[in-house]
Amino acid sequence: MISFSSEAYGLLDETPVGLFSSESEVLRRIERLKRITGFATAYDQDDPRFCVFARFDHVQRVAWVARQFAELMDAPADENLRYVWLHDINRWAFSHNSEIGNYSQADDIMRYFGELPKEVAHFAPDLKLFNTKKMPGPSIAYDTALAADMLAGMLEDPLMLLGGLNVSPGFLAGTEGFGIDHYCDPERIMALKELAKSLHSDGDVERFRHLFAEQFTQAFKAFIELYDVSDLKPTDYYRLIADETEAFKQAVLKPKIFPINNELVSRASAIKEIVGDLKESLGEVGVRELMLEVDDRSAPERFITEGISQAKINAIKPRIKGIAAELGVESLIDI
Repeated sequence: MISFSSEAYGLLDETPVGLFSSESEVLRRIERLKRITGFATAYDQDDPRFCVFARFDHVQRVAWVARQFAELMDAPADENLRYVWLHDINRWAFSHNSEIGNYSQADDIMRYFGELPKEVAHFAPDLKLFNTKKMPGPSIAYDTALAADMLAGMLEDPLMLLGGLNVSPGFLAGTEGFGIDHYCDPERIMALKELAKSLHSDGDVERFRHLFAEQFTQAFKAFIELYDVSDLKPTDYYRLIADETEAFKQAVLKPKIFPINNELVSRASAIKEIVGDLKESLGEVGVRELMLEVDDRSAPERFITEGISQAKINAIKPRIKGIAAELGVESLIDI
């Protein structure tokens, strides 16, 4: 039986409760992120394993990283965390797989937040900058939250590919970056295999989440040991993170990981085809309102009521099995 660290438990305990009014519409919209695409789609009512890919889990990890930065720099955490929990609430169902070419999260921030309570509406101008990755921004709290978002992505995506999709580290051979160097270390292969086993063999979502949190928090600690925050001013440290993560995105995420989680797993092309059909029948505003109302799990039924064929709904059904074989590489574990 694996015992988990306090850091892993702390990550999984991160919550927006207490940061916003308990009766706020904001909390309901944050809760929606549990059913919105993160690393990959959260859609598949017949397979609960897909819930581990949800955007809420990503934001929870960002919140944990932002809290660590605040502690390291002896700064208050609450304002950082408000930026974190708010920055993704205006995502469409299926997130980037439906949005690209159809919707700009950043451009819609002002309108969207104008409909929310005053306690959060004032964040809108800053969040518009946040979603364009502007660094440095208007405040240290903003910079902390954005740096946490960037770093969390660099740490979590390789881990999701290897352990979440059961792909051998050999697929990433020849690429460089902190996340690759950390997870592909031979000493970590057994931990990766246990992660893959929990999801693909055992179907144990909660165990996967705990194992993932353990690996993620260890990777974070390794990063701050390599790049000591005490050596730099906060703004310079966050600029370093922005540079490292952008290089990682160009070298690893865009060419190696995004085509897999977006197309092979989440069926982005089929989703975009449905959005195109909806734009013809509902118009730009109608589609925007629909996609901000539904989530990955409720969207297919709504699509049918809007005239989308069952064949097109079937085409967006994701898959988690056999991804390594599709890529022509070994899987991490045999199933």
